[in-house]
Amino acid sequence: MLTGEVRNQIDRIWDAFWSGGISNPMEVIEQMTYLLFIKRLDELHTVREKKANRLKRPIEQPIFNDKQQDFRWSRFKSFGAPQKMYTTVADKVFPFIKGLNEDHIAIRKLKHNKALTLSDLAELERFLFESGEVQGREQFEKAFGNHDSLSLFIRSLVGLDRNAAKQAFAKYLDAAQFNITQIRFVEMIIDHLTQKGLMDAGVLYEQPFTGLHYEGLDGVFPSAVADEIVSIIELINANANISAAA
Repeated sequence: MLTGEVRNQIDRIWDAFWSGGISNPMEVIEQMTYLLFIKRLDELHTVREKKANRLKRPIEQPIFNDKQQDFRWSRFKSFGAPQKMYTTVADKVFPFIKGLNEDHIAIRKLKHNKALTLSDLAELERFLFESGEVQGREQFEKAFGNHDSLSLFIRSLVGLDRNAAKQAFAKYLDAAQFNITQIRFVEMIIDHLTQKGLMDAGVLYEQPFTGLHYEGLDGVFPSAVADEIVSIIELINANANISAAA
């Protein structure tokens, strides 16, 4: 149970989101986690920056290039004007996170639908929980709840690479085998995975999928093909889950 100053800080943050029109708890948690994630990236970049300055060398593996300096937490938090800060975070920082860190092997695997190892999970934990702001797993879970799989949580933040998603469903994009509605249905699956990284196959029976057929997946595809599509979605999810990969 949170008490004292930490609880007061969390309450103030929730009040700020509520006043800004965001009242869904899951959306609040998602937005807060994005900000913590970008702060951690800034901290890692700063360490490399200080090392380069001290040794008078070019910075090694910079996270932000010269044109992305305003994406850093230490920069945009000091903009002052709320509209400028909002525009930067919404239009630049969040898209940057979606496409970030191809040099980080565990995140690269998550984005490209590759199975993880235990060492990958350890690296993800170090990356997130060693942040000075997060202050370890226990403090993170007090503020944001317990996530059974950190790797699934990170995948939901960075999304799935579109080409990786298209490759997984390439068979069902063939116009010689499937009709326009079926291909559009699969393209919508790819859009969902690219944005959210994971997918509950149950959403295939909800909007926007039922906009193509009121029965969703079963109304668009024969039973055997529907089973194949669900299996692919389950495999994509499993590849981001360390318990499945271990």
